[in-house]
Amino acid sequence: MALFAGTFIPLEKIAEGGMAEIFLARQTGAGKFSKVVVLKKVFPKFADNPEFRDMFQAEAALCSLMHHPNIVNVYSSGFSDKHLYMSMEYISGLSLKDLIKRTTSDGKRIATPMLLHIAHQVASGLDYIHKLHDPQTQAHLGLIHRDVSPQNVMISYRGEIKLIDFGIAKASSTLTNETQNGVIKGNFAYMSPQQARAEALTPLTDIYSLGVVLFEAITGRRPFQGDNPIELLKAIDRGAYEKPSKTVPSLDPFLENLVVRMMSADPTHRPAASVLCDLLQRELSSKYPKFNATEFAKAMSGSFKREHDQDQERIANLLKQSAEQAERASAQNVKGSSDERTQVSRLVPLQDVKPIVEATIRPPLPRTQTNASTISNRSTLSELASTVHWKNDSQIIEERKADLRRYERRVEQMKWVKRLALLALVYGALYAAHTYLPDETQNEIAKHFQALRQKAERSIASLRE
Repeated sequence: MALFAGTFIPLEKIAEGGMAEIFLARQTGAGKFSKVVVLKKVFPKFADNPEFRDMFQAEAALCSLMHHPNIVNVYSSGFSDKHLYMSMEYISGLSLKDLIKRTTSDGKRIATPMLLHIAHQVASGLDYIHKLHDPQTQAHLGLIHRDVSPQNVMISYRGEIKLIDFGIAKASSTLTNETQNGVIKGNFAYMSPQQARAEALTPLTDIYSLGVVLFEAITGRRPFQGDNPIELLKAIDRGAYEKPSKTVPSLDPFLENLVVRMMSADPTHRPAASVLCDLLQRELSSKYPKFNATEFAKAMSGSFKREHDQDQERIANLLKQSAEQAERASAQNVKGSSDERTQVSRLVPLQDVKPIVEATIRPPLPRTQTNASTISNRSTLSELASTVHWKNDSQIIEERKADLRRYERRVEQMKWVKRLALLALVYGALYAAHTYLPDETQNEIAKHFQALRQKAERSIASLRE
């Protein structure tokens, strides 16, 4: 596939939504730099929407401030070829949503220590963003994710847990959960009552959402149901739900009490993210002292070894195909550059160049023009005199001026020959690399080359006259 934004080579489309496409891509750079990334490309029609553009750029700006092991890394963002784009870390793994679906389909449940570890890691990421400060002003940003859900928790096959998708995160100092059109943002099923009512939010709304996520991970179902979004929001506002132990009677009381506290209708009764981290860590240490991040990684790699191997093989094949496509394109471009040089040689044929070169180094004309063969056969001075055409000084001066003009014209012609030869080599090199250049650059190169070639043709044609 063609190079995007001068550095990304899309390998495979991962997903497509109503507003953007998600690609697995290879990021290139100087030397042998290469990195597999996720490339998010917004459709051009949305790039013209000021509100959407501001939201997308705000997401990129927020993500650029975040550096935490439980937050997905965002590498770059920008605008190219009518697309807003963002590149981010590729996580070889699955979402918590997929993990819940897989375990419940087998009639199993996610083990309690694994649930505690996942909740602890997500809470750690939330604690980080809730406390984040502006690096320049040191002002507290009061960031809120606002879309904590199972699909936004990624778990790698190596055991890494990362929170993704900060598309609707904002600073609490300017935050309401309603757009100018009155549309509530976020995933309805995991909203807090305050979020469902479009009230001003605090970081504790993320704790409620994480409680709903933990409820679903324990039971395999959501606490609130509704035939449509309106009914669902009403159910959340009422706050009535069956406790997790109704579905899982053997559930650890600590987990149930923690979920109920996190899903409290009153935000002040919910633990802050830092407190939640401490509670989960103490529970893990006291009841499962041998279970840690290393054990979690072993459990993931053991349970998903086949999927991990398949994913690595898929990426290797995509990279191989990309390299082969680049080699074929390079070979075609080299052939194209050779054709360009041939085209220049046709513009100024060799038989036209040779006499020009010879003419530029010919000796000056003699003062008299004499047929040497006739001199050798004549013996008398009168006969010799009849073969000589004597010229006066004015004639000689005019001939010398004409010679000088012809010489200057030939020198100018040779300059254009050299320029065209150099131009062909430069353009050939650029043409060979055209697949690695943005479309705008390719068009500019072609336009300038055509203009110079036309100018050369006109100049050489006028010199021949």
